[in-house]
Amino acid sequence: MADFTPVSKGDTLSISANEWNAVLEVAEANRRRAFSENNDGLNRLPTTPALSVLINNTLGSDVPIYGVLGLGDPVISVPDYPHENRRRPGFTAIAPASGSPFGIVIEPAVDGSVIPSAVHGVTVARVDVTSTAHGFAGPTASTDRLTSSTSGPVRLLWKPGTTGVANCLVYISDQLNASASGSSSGGSSGGSSGGSSGVRLIGYVIGDTQCVSGVLYVYRRPHYWDGQGGYYGAMEFDHTAGCCLCGTGGGSSSGSSSGSSSGSGGGGTVTTTCCPSNPIPTTITGTFSSRTGYAATNFPASASFVWNGTMWRWTPGTLCNPTAELSLMCGFGGWSLSSGATLIGPVPRGPSSGTCSPFVQVFNVPNAVYGCGTMSYTVTFTA
Repeated sequence: MADFTPVSKGDTLSISANEWNAVLEVAEANRRRAFSENNDGLNRLPTTPALSVLINNTLGSDVPIYGVLGLGDPVISVPDYPHENRRRPGFTAIAPASGSPFGIVIEPAVDGSVIPSAVHGVTVARVDVTSTAHGFAGPTASTDRLTSSTSGPVRLLWKPGTTGVANCLVYISDQLNASASGSSSGGSSGGSSGGSSGVRLIGYVIGDTQCVSGVLYVYRRPHYWDGQGGYYGAMEFDHTAGCCLCGTGGGSSSGSSSGSSSGSGGGGTVTTTCCPSNPIPTTITGTFSSRTGYAATNFPASASFVWNGTMWRWTPGTLCNPTAELSLMCGFGGWSLSSGATLIGPVPRGPSSGTCSPFVQVFNVPNAVYGCGTMSYTVTFTA
């Protein structure tokens, strides 16, 4: 029988043929496992999808795999052992609670055991899906599971199409700002700012530009962080970017962004570079058809989209998130449809068909999991 007794520096090392062959067999078995068709090579990927810590389950009962434990005090003294806390932080378990830091145990947490637990990033978690329209989840007093909701520190990346407790693929985001439930998106020209506690502007994604009477307009999309994750606000114009055609007495319009308007809200028209010969009313109608999933039960047959200075927007205020909106805009070379934070629709998407006179733009939104739930629909805009 092979002898695999550990040796120390300076010891005489004698490896028999049996021992050497056993080492080769182990190496070959590991190579086959990593590259096997059953694993599809996944063992080769050095991914670390979630940040984890150690939690000592001292609650007096077992917690199932993908259950929840609250983070109590550090197991070892931070002042006395700072490097060990940095290298491998460990916490004493407490009962989970809404608004408090927590971890998702990635192994069964037998009472008294120390278990690695995900505190940030992508992992699997047990979630009580109370509504298929929910796109978020958070902890309650239960160690068995999270509970779905319309906001929270956990984003549901995948969930089953039915209610009940199930293993879901989730993204744990900023737990420190878990209570920040509001979100804001840009509205009028000249810039915008976040409207709720915990929302901050990260930066802008710059799109098309336009020169109007010597003033340079930049078509931009603000990028926010709301304490739960990043999201993009609505398109807007920045008219403070500087001058264009300076010293030439002004200039004509160029680029492919929204043009000038002669009214806002319920009256007037808007001239755009997408339909330059056909001014568009400031209020247009979006008719929804072929609705499935969340859209079938929550979208009206039609809705009014109102010009806000940069785009036509529908914000019903009655969906899974009060800030959920759908917008039609002229930019990026043509008409596009988008939804802030992709709560009820896509990132900017072009029409499947359309005409300027009469004004008709048709958008087919494919079936996908959006922030408010799984849905698909067609929206037809008419003046």
